[in-house]
Amino acid sequence: MTATRRESDKTEWIRFAADVLLNHLRPDGRIEITDTQYPETHLYLGGDLFPLLEAYATSKDQKYLDGARKVLDYFSANQLPSGGWTFGCLAEGGERTTTVGGYGTYREMADKVCAHSPPWPMAAVRMYERLTGDEAYRSLVIRAVSFLECIWDDQWGFHDGVVTAIFKDKLAIAGLSQWRDVNPKADMLFRRTIDFVTRSPRCWNGRDRTWWADVGGDKPAPAAGVAAMCCALLETTGTRFVDSHIEPAIGRVLARNEYNCPHDPDLLSYWPLREDRADIRSNAYLLLAMKLLDVVTGTTRYRQSPRYQRIASWLATMRDDQGFLEYENCGDGSRGSHASPAQFLVCFWVAGRFLW
Repeated sequence: MTATRRESDKTEWIRFAADVLLNHLRPDGRIEITDTQYPETHLYLGGDLFPLLEAYATSKDQKYLDGARKVLDYFSANQLPSGGWTFGCLAEGGERTTTVGGYGTYREMADKVCAHSPPWPMAAVRMYERLTGDEAYRSLVIRAVSFLECIWDDQWGFHDGVVTAIFKDKLAIAGLSQWRDVNPKADMLFRRTIDFVTRSPRCWNGRDRTWWADVGGDKPAPAAGVAAMCCALLETTGTRFVDSHIEPAIGRVLARNEYNCPHDPDLLSYWPLREDRADIRSNAYLLLAMKLLDVVTGTTRYRQSPRYQRIASWLATMRDDQGFLEYENCGDGSRGSHASPAQFLVCFWVAGRFLW
């Protein structure tokens, strides 16, 4: 593989994002950012661990490792007897009362056990172990894998009884893959999930050659979901699904006008939730998927494309003194939200990794 992963001129971005998160770290280990589109959840908190651990890996500054330990201690203290975690919404007011993808409001879902939550803490523990040699948090992972095993359903994937979005399955691919060499259950669940998301017609829309938004649903996945699934498969299966799934799905994202922002068709909106905004979630995931396609295939074709260069240039503008910003309004160009995903998704792209 000749293509490099890291944006070598942007390593400082990772420490910047980690510092932003540390500035919002509570004594109990939660990161609470109130300037958000949507409430901070346990899913976001798991993602926050990547900038903290990556900043420690590149700088060896103890403050980043200490912050990561606080977050891991929080996950240990708040893990349910089942081995899972709740959806765990934090912020009150605002869009906490809006509907989450048809599943109910954030307030209604806050205390429900969620299959979204385990994969990123699991991945973080593995990264933490590799950096420190400390296995103090491994029991957290063992319980989380057992939880995922208990909620596996051949028709629904990881079925928590609440959320059917395939987002949970692509996250699980990344998290479980880190434990395949030491945990037979993780290896078994990883292989099941790969088969499920690539073969089941309840996940894979063979007609349009992309994924459904929900298992058993009839709506195509949004651009962020498609790109993230491609990232998970590229990192864990190499070229195996490039021709059959990944390039057709990414090609569809690049070609479909409904995903694009009205004011700048090179940028992706957060379709179908916020078509009026260029969102860092969709655009950062797409950049990472295009980069990983080059890495896995040993080319630079996608990164040399005008679309990639335009999105990367836009991403560089989405930063102020408080952190990376999550969105730009298409109408007036105003920007807002320093939510956790704006911090850790930028770091995924800079590091060139969906695996930890």
